[in-house]
Amino acid sequence: MKNIFFIRHGKLDLPYKDHSQMPANLLNDLGKKTLDPNLDFDYISKDLSEDLSKIIQLEKIEKIYVSPFRRCQETGRFIAEFIQKNYNQKIEIEVCEELREIYFELENILANKKSAGIFGLNSAVLEAIYNGENAESMVKICERLNSFFDFLFNCDTNTLVVSHDFLMRFIELTILNKGKIQASDISLIELLNTKRNIYLRGFFTDNDFSDIQNF
Repeated sequence: MKNIFFIRHGKLDLPYKDHSQMPANLLNDLGKKTLDPNLDFDYISKDLSEDLSKIIQLEKIEKIYVSPFRRCQETGRFIAEFIQKNYNQKIEIEVCEELREIYFELENILANKKSAGIFGLNSAVLEAIYNGENAESMVKICERLNSFFDFLFNCDTNTLVVSHDFLMRFIELTILNKGKIQASDISLIELLNTKRNIYLRGFFTDNDFSDIQNF
């Protein structure tokens, strides 16, 4: 049985502890894809050495898929270099357009709302996606995830996937739906109840999507 690990990219090289401390205009630029910052390499180096390498058996990883955004590609490359240095294994990395973050326009989403911190903001974005307002449609999101999961069916390698939090909410629902999902399969409550993934954390499943476990 092979395992597939899904993680969010590492911390951004910005003067904020995490997304919850970033101003709305910066989050808006991230959502609209007009900002694509580098990774904080000190953060990922410390987490890899002290935590992630103990959570995931990195020596067993055989393939890495990453979002096309810089923060995910750099996360994937850094982990591949860590594996090669510590376990003498060269890992293939593949950039997948299907793993890009969901497009959203935060300034318009919040125009008539008051958001209560990061959880209120996240809920507002998820509701906008669900309603097809100022964000990429769920139909398009499901189409690209179904395309990506076609690669993963009966995957014969232990795989690491590096993506983004909002997309990972839909990946979680896709796994729970056995690797194939349509917009009509998703309720707003289910979407709002998906896990918020912090940097370098997420969940894993086996290669027939029989279960999902968070870490």
